[in-house]
Amino acid sequence: MSALSLHTRISALYGALFFTIGIYLPFFPVWLSARGLDADEIALVLALQIAVRVVSGPIFSFLADKTGRRRVLLIWLASVPLAGSLALVVIQPIWLIGLVAVAGAFFWTPILPMSEVIAVRGASEQKLDYGRMRLWGSIAFILASLGGGLALDVMAPDHIIWVLAASHGLIVLALLWLPKETDPKQDAARSPKAVRVGDAARLLISPLFVVFLLATGLTQASHSVYYSFGTLHWQAGGIPGGAIGVLWSLGVIAEVALFVVSGRAVKLFTPSGLVLLGAGAAVVRWAGTALDPGVFSLAALQALHGLTFGATHLGVIHHISRTVPDHLHNTAQALYSSVAGGIIIALATASAGPLYQAYGAYAFFAASLMAVAAAVFALVLVLSQRYSAA
Repeated sequence: MSALSLHTRISALYGALFFTIGIYLPFFPVWLSARGLDADEIALVLALQIAVRVVSGPIFSFLADKTGRRRVLLIWLASVPLAGSLALVVIQPIWLIGLVAVAGAFFWTPILPMSEVIAVRGASEQKLDYGRMRLWGSIAFILASLGGGLALDVMAPDHIIWVLAASHGLIVLALLWLPKETDPKQDAARSPKAVRVGDAARLLISPLFVVFLLATGLTQASHSVYYSFGTLHWQAGGIPGGAIGVLWSLGVIAEVALFVVSGRAVKLFTPSGLVLLGAGAAVVRWAGTALDPGVFSLAALQALHGLTFGATHLGVIHHISRTVPDHLHNTAQALYSSVAGGIIIALATASAGPLYQAYGAYAFFAASLMAVAAAVFALVLVLSQRYSAA
């Protein structure tokens, strides 16, 4: 298969994945609220959806490394949340809504980190630009959040679930379009015997890998109040749906700008430097958001998403690519997803409900403090790598 064809297929997969995320992040809490859940219940459902990746991420990603059959496994994984979204259309009891949403997340959460491995491997083997492929995900997120925000002004919140189900269908189609893997028995580099549980255990207890997980996990977890209650808070403050969609999109536009120059950014800052840059920007972003400024100030703060998420994400991908053996990339991604993107973010999301219920916008100050802790760990990571390279 030509490099151009693989580039197009991976870009399409990113587009489908992040179109779904662009509907889910801003508007799924709105749908939950329309179904009668209060702030604490919404935070609990969202936290449990994140927490299940602690189990599902390592299981399925280790299985992918063990068998080499990522594409087939991904197709099966993507089919379950599609069915779950369709089931949520008709389900009424709150406890059952939560159960189905969390069950769907169990199969959904490993898909992105496993897809990242396919993209990074393709970038390495066929000299593709990872950032140029990944930016199509950001563009899709922008379209989803903009369109969803405009639709929110004219569409009943109950209908959001139909759009989410359709987006899951796009993921299945994009995965079916990916090229089939070579037979792992004929590819020694991807032999099923190449990965052992002990390899993952040694990686997890490595001090620098733990520091890396804490730095990146706390930065990403600092987004929890924003992800859980950003749209609901802005709605309550009288900001129209279209403007809310623009606010979400502005952050991702900044992210796209970073991904366009991702190659140069990684060379200039190094992966650990990008992680530190993301944490520092998060301190500023959430402290400013806590002051509940006007729309124009919020727009400027939203532009920092290019660093708080984008720079951190680039740092994660390239740090793993450079420091972890190739045959453990899926496993390392799974550990990152499980610990940094699972345990840490789940705890932060569960706390977001009571904090927002009690303090409103001031809950963002807690997010800023979390980013301060992330910056400390990121600084340790930067200094340790510079010392070891000296």
